Amino acid sequence: MKKIKGTVSAIIYLEKQKNEKSLKKAVDIVLELVKGESPEQLRMFTVWLNRMFKEAYSEREFERITELTGLSVEEVRELK
Repeated sequence: MKKIKGTVSAIIYLEKQKNEKSLKKAVDIVLELVKGESPEQLRMFTVWLNRMFKEAYSEREFERITELTGLSVEEVRELK
């Protein structure tokens, strides 16, 4: 996974997680992998991430996403 960088591989990796603990660990890995993507790719990824896993986010994940996208925590939470 770490050798295949990109939002599509990140999405597949996240979808394969079996429980909340592995998902949280995967989110950390994925956020590192996608940080070099274009702003539009990051925004689309953030929208997808919100739709799929919003309830599992901790405040730390929201903060990491805001660092990547330049959006505020409130803006990240509202993305649809």
